[in-house]
Amino acid sequence: GLKARAKTAGIEVIESASDDIDAAQEAAAKADIAIVVAGTTSGESQDRLNLILDNNADQLIAAVATAAKKTVVLTMIPGAVVMPWRTQVDSIATLFLGGQETGTAF
Repeated sequence: GLKARAKTAGIEVIESASDDIDAAQEAAAKADIAIVVAGTTSGESQDRLNLILDNNADQLIAAVATAAKKTVVLTMIPGAVVMPWRTQVDSIATLFLGGQETGTAF
């Protein structure tokens, strides 16, 4: 995963592995680059109710962007989403749905 690769390169990973905005801002302020991973869920034969990210991720991303030197957002999504914070971050990458081993990559 990402942490193992960083360790071999001598990079310290500072993390906030939750959706707690205060903890995320604190970690982001200490880092050279903040990477926020966010997503939304979907199901087969069922429309999504809206185009927003799950678990207040939009608020989390905007908050991290105010605290971080640079912010990269990785979205794992099944299709279109709104990104109200898009002008506040330095980079956005979309992973779509990579299958059951996607979590191993992180």
